[in-house]
Amino acid sequence: PLAAISSLVQLMNRRDLDDYMHERLGMIDEQLRRIQRTLRELVDFSRPASADITTCDLHHVIDAALNVAKYYKRRKGKEIITHFAEDVVPVDIVRDQIVQVFLNLILNALDATDEGGRIEISTRRDDGWISVTVHDDGIGIGPEDRARLFEPYFTTKKTGTGLGLFVCRNILHDCGGEISLADSAVKGTTFEVVLPIRHAVSSDPVVAPQEEEFAASA
Repeated sequence: PLAAISSLVQLMNRRDLDDYMHERLGMIDEQLRRIQRTLRELVDFSRPASADITTCDLHHVIDAALNVAKYYKRRKGKEIITHFAEDVVPVDIVRDQIVQVFLNLILNALDATDEGGRIEISTRRDDGWISVTVHDDGIGIGPEDRARLFEPYFTTKKTGTGLGLFVCRNILHDCGGEISLADSAVKGTTFEVVLPIRHAVSSDPVVAPQEEEFAASA
């Protein structure tokens, strides 16, 4: 079905349409291709759809995720602010997979906030690592759910699949990174992603900084 839809979109894009329609059709086709790659990854994590590692500006990767998220139905009426550190250097990653990670975190943050809510995305460099935090001022995550967040098929959403954070953790582990719940309280939730500045190319794996045990708020 995805191949058929993609073919129809490409046929429509060859027609004499205005620039706005060509841009939107191109975006639809790009996301269909990402869905196809994601489905292949879900079938077998040991054989990822794309393993091409490239050196990328992480801020451009986050911007790509934000560019997709702006069309999400729950985006309206919410503010997204970025705080990008100037000393963040390029990282070696599989670009589409990391776009998927940040898009998932951004959409989760949008789902967790009401109209008028605020989401902040911050980056910083810490020795050999780049840290990215995604904070929302939503309702927070209950203490009983925190330990299960990264389990497959666990979700607190009525229509969720429970695969989002599980997929994110697998993607990041594959490139030597890590994702964790940094904080959650009645005033919001913060997830942190850490990525090595240089991808591991030797037989010795890059190990992410040790996660501190998350202390439940009183």
